[in-house]
Amino acid sequence: MKRWLRWIVVAITLCILASIALWYSHQHIVLRLPSGFFPSTVYIQKNEPITFINLTLQPSWPAAGPHPTHTNYPDFDAHKGITPLYYWTFIFAQEGAFTFHDHYAPEITGIVISGSHDISHITDQSVCTALQDKQQEASCIEIYFRNITKTAEYQQARAIYEDIAIRYPDSCHSFSHDLGKNAYKAYLEGTLPNIGQEASSCAYGLWHGFTNAMQSDRGFDASKEFCASMNGASNELRTVNQMNCYHGIGIGLIPDPPSPNNWGKFGALVDPATAFCDTIQGDPLYKERCLTGVFHAMTTYMVNHLYGFAYDEHALSNCREQKPEYQYTCFITLVSALPKFTNRDVQRTVSILQESNPSKELFNDMFMNAAIMLVDTESSVEEMGSFVEKCDTINSDLRQICIKAVINNLFANGSPGKEYLKAFKFCSETGLNPIEQSSCFSESMSYVIRMYAQEKLIGVCDLIPSTYRQNMSQCPLS
Repeated sequence: MKRWLRWIVVAITLCILASIALWYSHQHIVLRLPSGFFPSTVYIQKNEPITFINLTLQPSWPAAGPHPTHTNYPDFDAHKGITPLYYWTFIFAQEGAFTFHDHYAPEITGIVISGSHDISHITDQSVCTALQDKQQEASCIEIYFRNITKTAEYQQARAIYEDIAIRYPDSCHSFSHDLGKNAYKAYLEGTLPNIGQEASSCAYGLWHGFTNAMQSDRGFDASKEFCASMNGASNELRTVNQMNCYHGIGIGLIPDPPSPNNWGKFGALVDPATAFCDTIQGDPLYKERCLTGVFHAMTTYMVNHLYGFAYDEHALSNCREQKPEYQYTCFITLVSALPKFTNRDVQRTVSILQESNPSKELFNDMFMNAAIMLVDTESSVEEMGSFVEKCDTINSDLRQICIKAVINNLFANGSPGKEYLKAFKFCSETGLNPIEQSSCFSESMSYVIRMYAQEKLIGVCDLIPSTYRQNMSQCPLS
């Protein structure tokens, strides 16, 4: 046996023996093993500590749910990776049930029950809504939905998802991950119906959960074959579903976690992934969506300062190092994180974009993607109107881009099934001139026809003022 391997075995053995000793001394220990957390459900009393010991060969980052916001118990967060064979201790100053996960591997999860109220197996939503503490209610709902998706039929899980995603927006993306895992279970059972509008909500988390489950089970080639077989209630919806599916593949192509030898090396992670995207046949948009998934995953690493990556004013320079055929996709994907870096400062965002010396066409496309993230979807429509005016004062050419960005963001992140309501309110009530209003409604309808079945169009179109509706090809005659 090689000397280094012998030392690893000895070190792990000592850690296990130390863990056993701590258990017998009535300490609460959670081991991070390659297979997951052990135990995955921990029972403690208020103000008792839990020690997490990392017995894998990669860093582990315990944190409260939901991923990636950790809002259900913000203090319950290691804030960095625990290196292999080291530990982190946290004292639970609150009572309740708290989901947790490994931030480096979000599919690895567990639950801490602090106090006597065990809701780890809850399947009754009313137990959660009866709680007085809002953070505990949200954490309870996360546990409830995770339990439901393990056994429920997809249609039942989807109906519950569409309800709770509206009421608990901070956990929306986490819910959609769990729905995606449920969808994969239904796919294996041969009971998965055509996936509909739910795939486009909550930042496309359904595809993240679905493709991650499939890739772990069957590999990337199987995922590629599934995406090619996707269907939909309309040709438009089929195309959207397939594009989102390929986007999920691209995300999964970036390893999480990557080999420590490749930490901080953008090209080392991206090059094999883009090569796989090149093998996707059919509509060129499918390959493009795979590539956006690849660069989306890298953006996530950079924004969260994971694995030696960081997002700063020079982040876009990584794109200049890509092959020419990948540079455009890299730029328009990485730029989505720029508004967060600039704290939604429109002027600074524009300045950093200009420093990358893009062509006018590339600048407009980059600004469009940045502007989508400059919009705060929690704002009132009046505040969104003020955002458009700010774009206009910097450069009048940016005004129309900002209007489109508002609509895009409202449909991508709005209440599932009702995204158009706030979009139509924005078009009607924010001081847009008649030409801009007409364009605004048309832009909104371009999303409606991609997201909803044909039979819903008449009811949606009836909400548009007749002055604009009569000239819209998207609206069927009522």
